[in-house]
Amino acid sequence: MLNVYNNSKKVYGYRRIRVALFREFNLVVNHKKVLGLMRKLGIKSVIRKRKFKYSKPKGIESGGIKRNIINRDFNASKHTEKWATDITYLFYGDGRKKAYL
Repeated sequence: MLNVYNNSKKVYGYRRIRVALFREFNLVVNHKKVLGLMRKLGIKSVIRKRKFKYSKPKGIESGGIKRNIINRDFNASKHTEKWATDITYLFYGDGRKKAYL
């Protein structure tokens, strides 16, 4: 069991060690037994940190929030005096393709 753990670069936990023991040695062991042996030997799996990507896709610039000129006063004194629109960008695929809604 210790050999399986070291070969996995100390990443395997009790569940994966149990599966590896079955695959390599055709040994059926209860997961509680593997967990107990790991505690007795003092070994723990190394938990890898997730890599998060907090950046915007390249080529996409944010216009930011614009000043509220109309200020919810939608009454106009003449035709086509006030125009308002909203564009929503929908990113899909690998994050670089965009569609306008």
